[in-house]
Amino acid sequence: MTLILPKFSSSRILWSLFYVSVIALPSCWFWFANNQAVRVCVTGESSIDLTVEDPTVREELKEDVKLVKDLGVDSYRFSIAWSRILPNGSMSGGINQEGVDHYNRLIDEVVEIGLKPFATLLHFDLPLALQDKYGGYLNISFVHDFKDYSELCFRTFGDRVKNWVTINEPEIPAVFGHETGLAAPGRCSLPNLSCPLGGNSSTEPYIVAHNLLLAHAEVVEIYRNKFQERQKGEIGISLNTKYYEPSSESWADKAAAKRLMDFHLGWFVEPLVYGDYPKSMRDLVKARLPIFTEKQKMMLKGSCDFFGLNYYTSSYAKNMLSSPAQILYHSVDALAKEVGRDGKSLDPLDMPIYPEQLQKLLEFVKRNYQRASEARDEKVGLGEALKDPHRIIFVLRHLHYIHKAIRGKSLDPKKKVPLERLGPGGGMGLLFLGFFGEPPWRLVNTQRLIVSGRNMTERGRGGRRILMWR
Repeated sequence: MTLILPKFSSSRILWSLFYVSVIALPSCWFWFANNQAVRVCVTGESSIDLTVEDPTVREELKEDVKLVKDLGVDSYRFSIAWSRILPNGSMSGGINQEGVDHYNRLIDEVVEIGLKPFATLLHFDLPLALQDKYGGYLNISFVHDFKDYSELCFRTFGDRVKNWVTINEPEIPAVFGHETGLAAPGRCSLPNLSCPLGGNSSTEPYIVAHNLLLAHAEVVEIYRNKFQERQKGEIGISLNTKYYEPSSESWADKAAAKRLMDFHLGWFVEPLVYGDYPKSMRDLVKARLPIFTEKQKMMLKGSCDFFGLNYYTSSYAKNMLSSPAQILYHSVDALAKEVGRDGKSLDPLDMPIYPEQLQKLLEFVKRNYQRASEARDEKVGLGEALKDPHRIIFVLRHLHYIHKAIRGKSLDPKKKVPLERLGPGGGMGLLFLGFFGEPPWRLVNTQRLIVSGRNMTERGRGGRRILMWR
């Protein structure tokens, strides 16, 4: 199994919202953005209009893909919107041919211009019809519908797409979607939070993660049995994690750091590598943690040709004593508290920059899972301003520690390390699309810092400083 820190990529909303001329039924993420965005401050806008498409956008697809190519990367990862292919989420609801045609055009353009397409099948956007029908990820029926949708994608696009990601960052819908309610579908039961849909923060994150893992394994089995030999492709999953350092040299804080690694990265990696959840999770979560059957363990074990790793930040771990009065839920089940370098509590959305922890994370993966052999880097953001030396230093420092991990034999660099992702205006991204303009606008970055081996030079024509891999 190969470790890949995923390549230059875009969010699912970016490529699917505007290009399909017949707008399909919405996903639970679009519903969430329209109904819950103000409550959780997900976006500065209160809603996203699914019924309007700028007529010029389709014509600009070729130009947009060329912008990606001009960055000097060799591959492009995009996400397919499930409800654009199957508006009702299931085969019985019919196929949206215009959605299929859109992704065919995108894939053809990516291949024609000389980029390798990496397609993600599920990027937070479960069809709303399935959320309404049976509760979405909480119901095992989700696994069956995801299998049908994925098989349709393999059959339709697999002649050109040779790299598949089943699910992007499953921890997000599990924890943010079903514990805190800060992501779709917005469920929670914690007393300090308000989730109109209700929920059970103690159990639902574990049920969702369990079903997502089973869905991944079932889809991988389908691909390997029906398509892989003929299409000559690979399939994996993309995970997100921090690296957790102990906040002191005490045994208790060191054990707390290990438990946090188990409850975040290990939660998803250990079933894929060893067939079951980490022992610390089984010991602490007890009956609230679903159990895999022996058949499921066999199916899960080894069900990745690679796994992608999205790294944003790290934090420090402080041991936390259990209390009989404590409400039990995933974020406290590890009996460990995340703190900053100064020992103070962290805001959940705070992302301090710890590039040296990226090296430690890569070494941790190699040491504990022993199959990592390749690294590529994605989400090292070039954030807020048009000229942003802060983020350039951010990227270069992270590259430095990837290089140290490589030299320390934690990784075998078989390919280049493309940087960054194509993102909507504002947050991370080298190229920007403003969704809410009339018509939607794009910002083209023109000043580049070119990284080639150990040689770094800078050139440009004014505008935003960015990184370009040669």
